[in-house]
Amino acid sequence: MFLCDECVSDEALKAFVQENAEAERCDYCGRKANDPIASSFDDFAQALQDGFDVDWEDALEFMPTDGADWAIPNAQKDIWDILDDYELELHEQLRRDVIERFRDTTFAPRYYFGVAPDERLHYGWDAFVEHVSHRSRYLFLTTGDDADSGEIPVSEMLRELGAAVQEAGLVSELPEGTLLHRVRTHGRNDYPSTASELGAPPVQYATISSRMSPNGIPMFYGARDRDTALRETSSGGRGIAGYLTLAIWEVGPGFQILDLVNPPAIPSVFDAERRHLIGPLRFLHVFVEEVRKRIARDQQEHIEYVPTQIVAEYFGHLYEHQTGQRVDGIAYRSAAVANGSNVVLFIGNEDCVDDYGAAPSNERKVRLVSFERLQTVFRAVT
Repeated sequence: MFLCDECVSDEALKAFVQENAEAERCDYCGRKANDPIASSFDDFAQALQDGFDVDWEDALEFMPTDGADWAIPNAQKDIWDILDDYELELHEQLRRDVIERFRDTTFAPRYYFGVAPDERLHYGWDAFVEHVSHRSRYLFLTTGDDADSGEIPVSEMLRELGAAVQEAGLVSELPEGTLLHRVRTHGRNDYPSTASELGAPPVQYATISSRMSPNGIPMFYGARDRDTALRETSSGGRGIAGYLTLAIWEVGPGFQILDLVNPPAIPSVFDAERRHLIGPLRFLHVFVEEVRKRIARDQQEHIEYVPTQIVAEYFGHLYEHQTGQRVDGIAYRSAAVANGSNVVLFIGNEDCVDDYGAAPSNERKVRLVSFERLQTVFRAVT
């Protein structure tokens, strides 16, 4: 029996059928062509099995039994359940043939007695957050680890995160000319107008702990649009106790950023070329939400920002040595605006300029394009 790509719904399986086509006629829907359009059912069934193997295993191989019954009820599934879980739509006769092929197989979660790759990263991140927040903030890379076998030691979590980012290909160039919006608060008669005044603060004025930077380490924060910049400035419901100047900046060449705004879609388990990314991407999709979660502006702010501050420092200083790939900033989703996003660049006040000057002095700098003074006190909507 041969089937064509129109008899399956999953895009990866469609591609598999197209790449392995041998026959000019589909035995299921009757479609015909002058060139091969249909792959063999046996090859297709093996592709299904390879996909199932990502999350499932034959229960007979490792699940305990109690006489004629399973010792752990409700842990096992049959092929009907598996097809529903993956929302696989198949030609009616093809579905019957698939069910017949796997009728005698009882499936059990592959990692029922272990930890799945994405769960391993989740647990490792949770342990990392707890450790750097409440146990050891500066020496965690050298402390002894008490992780169980198979778990990620706290000292290795950043390396594991970096490997996931590299596998997923999340580092890319920030296009030259990208515009970023940045708000500066000030007094009634204080009108900042230069790049030095409106850019990243000088070291002596970097006194506020932020999502990616601790006190004393200046970085450049910018939003992709005007509304996000204003709402990020007033996030936490504290309002703004002064007047605002909204500046627009142009990004110069040379910035490589970690893009946590739109991670790639999690591949289908039937995508043989990309299924190795399923674990890392399942974790990274959750990690993206962890990075952007709203944090109250109170006395605990400096603690809850610690994990992402360490992550930013890792990508800014160590990631290149481990992967050969430089990171100059991080793009992340806004906590204040549903579809908004921000970019933090690992540059200081001296890299915020009024004019780029002669090349190559504009490498990894931002240029002040324009600014707007808002002559009213901006208050947050809580």
